[in-house]
Amino acid sequence: MKNIFIYGLLFLLGSSASVAQNTVGKWSLVPHIGVSLATLSKDEFPSTAVEWNTQTQFRSNVAGGVDVEYQSSEACAFSAGLWYREGGARYKDQTILMDETEGTGRAFHDGYVRLRYLALPLMAHIYLAKGLAVNGGLEVAWLIRQKAQYQMQTYTFDAEHKSWREEADLKYSDDSSAPYHKWMLSVPLGLSYEYEHVLLDLRYAFGLTSVFKRSVSDARTHGLVFTMGYRFAL
Repeated sequence: MKNIFIYGLLFLLGSSASVAQNTVGKWSLVPHIGVSLATLSKDEFPSTAVEWNTQTQFRSNVAGGVDVEYQSSEACAFSAGLWYREGGARYKDQTILMDETEGTGRAFHDGYVRLRYLALPLMAHIYLAKGLAVNGGLEVAWLIRQKAQYQMQTYTFDAEHKSWREEADLKYSDDSSAPYHKWMLSVPLGLSYEYEHVLLDLRYAFGLTSVFKRSVSDARTHGLVFTMGYRFAL
C-alpha cells in the first residue's frame, strides 16, 4: 500500500500545472464513482460454527457517492459527502482437518464477509499545488446490509494419498445483522488531483471501531478506495 501512495504522489507532482480547482468562497458538487479493496484486521470468521482462524484477504468492491465542497482559501477546502462503500474480507481456502487413520479430511473454501455501508465522510483538503491536495478527515458509516458465507468440503483418501474422493459440500450462509455493530467510525487519508474539473481521488480508510460485537471479534475494517469524480460549481 505504501508503494501505491508513493507512485501516485510522484505521478501527480510530475503532471501539468494546467489544472482546475474550486474558486475561493464558492461551493461545488462532486459526484464520484470507483472501486475499493477492503479487508479486516483479524482472521476470525464471524460464526460459532467455525472454530479456527484463516488468513483474511482483500475483497474488491464498487464505491461511489457525492460530496458538497467549500473552498475556504487557495490552500484549503472542506467537504461533506454521502457515499456507498463495502467492507468485510475474503478468507483464504485451507484444509482444517485431516484424519490420517480414517482417511478423511475437511476443507474450508469460498469464505467471505460482505458488509455494505452508507458513509458520511467529513474531509479537509490541503493543497500542495494547484489541483493537488492531501486529504484527511473522519467518516461515520451505517451498516445497511451484511452477509457471511463459506463452504466446507469433506473428502476421503487412500493411505498413499493418491486417490481422493469428494463427499458432501456443506454451504453456510448467514445474512443476520446480530453479530455486527450498526455504526462504524474510520479515518480516511489520501491524495487527490484535479484537471479540467475531473477529480482523481485515492484514499485509505483506517477503522477506529470494531465491525463485530465483542463476543464475536475485535476486527476492524480497512481498505483502499480509488474514485473518479467531476466538479460542478454551485
